[in-house]
Amino acid sequence: MTQARVNSIEALREWQETLAKCRASAQDALLAVEMDIRRHADWLDDQRRYWQLEIRRVEEKIQIAKSDLWRKKNMPIISNPDYYQEEKIVRRLQQRLDEAEAKLELTRKWAIAMQRAIEEYEGPGKALTNVLETDLPRALAQLEKRIAALEAYLAVAPPAPPVDPAPPQPRPEESS
Repeated sequence: MTQARVNSIEALREWQETLAKCRASAQDALLAVEMDIRRHADWLDDQRRYWQLEIRRVEEKIQIAKSDLWRKKNMPIISNPDYYQEEKIVRRLQQRLDEAEAKLELTRKWAIAMQRAIEEYEGPGKALTNVLETDLPRALAQLEKRIAALEAYLAVAPPAPPVDPAPPQPRPEESS
């Protein structure tokens, strides 16, 4: 068994309080990180769904614009139809489609990177959570027991020194 030299029980109490505050602060920080992870994952999922929907919308518009262009090119009434505007619309919509597909791909890459980062965080995060929820409360309880034992020890009054009924006799001085 190891021995400790305790000079101040009050210092132990302060350390116990500080340790408990540190535990609460660390738990709050872990909760905040979990909420941030969830919020960012939800945001990325929303982005993915948005760009998928945008791709579908633009593809539908492209189909309509292409059919308008085909109709204009193949009009039997006009021998030389002007279909420049229709081609311009198709090109612009194709650019929007390319941009939406690029954004969707970027969102997928970020989702993969985020998943990797979450996996890297989960190991140490769970270990810290275990320490905060299991080990630290046990240590705080053990510290409380030790402080109580020290206080109980100090509460016991030391035995009074024995009282001699006869006062001590002065010693005769020896002459040299």
